[in-house]
Amino acid sequence: MRKQHRWIAIILSLVVSVGLLLCACKNKETEEQGFTIYYLNKNATALYPVSTSFRTTDVNGQIGEIISNMTSKKQEVEYTNPIPDNVTIRSYALVDGSLEIHFSRDYETLTNTREALLRAAVVKTFCGLEDVKEVIFYVVDDPLHDETGNVISAMTANSFVDDFAREQEAVVTKQMTFYYPSADGDTLVEETRLVHYNTNISLPMMLLRYLSYAPETKGSQAAFASRNMVLNATVSDGICYVDLDASILSQESNITQEALVYSIVNTLTTQDSITKVKITVLSTTSAIEVDNNQLDGTYEPNLSLIED
Repeated sequence: MRKQHRWIAIILSLVVSVGLLLCACKNKETEEQGFTIYYLNKNATALYPVSTSFRTTDVNGQIGEIISNMTSKKQEVEYTNPIPDNVTIRSYALVDGSLEIHFSRDYETLTNTREALLRAAVVKTFCGLEDVKEVIFYVVDDPLHDETGNVISAMTANSFVDDFAREQEAVVTKQMTFYYPSADGDTLVEETRLVHYNTNISLPMMLLRYLSYAPETKGSQAAFASRNMVLNATVSDGICYVDLDASILSQESNITQEALVYSIVNTLTTQDSITKVKITVLSTTSAIEVDNNQLDGTYEPNLSLIED
């Protein structure tokens, strides 16, 4: 009997140890994933979770960072800010775990669908903070009301029942390298940045769209004045076929044709699946003149243009 008790004690000890190990791994994984901010997808029809990290450690500073992120216009094409430009947050106060947010009167102009998504994004995001247990909405200083005139009381993350698994699985966060034209337009500036993109968009299209965004590195500029200048990008047998819109011919810029071409080529060939890039304009196979130069052909990377 004593021997049996001893084995039971050993088994219980192992179960407890494994449980503690699993908890530790889960906590470590949570720390690595960072904090989740809920944006809206590009069509503003569903929530779009994005992992981020804070610059500040105190809760008021983190609330301020979240508000800044949720109200500022996003360069990423895959998601947009849940709080539109015409709606502002006038003030907020955190008291005993209850976060009171006062919105501008323009909040009342939102459609029912957009208002519900905004509320879900705000509540699910802020309730992810350890010190925030619930969120209360105000329009100026009046409590938020539903369509029938009833006051909407404090909300928690459990107030919204949604399945975000599909969206979450589609979101990828990776370090990517881009080659932006320099400020003088003659050379290229290498920039590595953290990007969030949806796997429903092809990787070449995502890379080229980022070349239309303002770079984070000083002394550089976007390669395209608009992301609409890129019509299509597909990969076959190691060659990426890029088709540009005719507006590329009239783009007002000091970027040389060489810098533009190799901004595209060097960026795309950072991917192992791409070794060469074929560039056309409106699917035209014949050469296209850009500032008296030919913009057509198959190109390999050119590292000589990259600044040290």
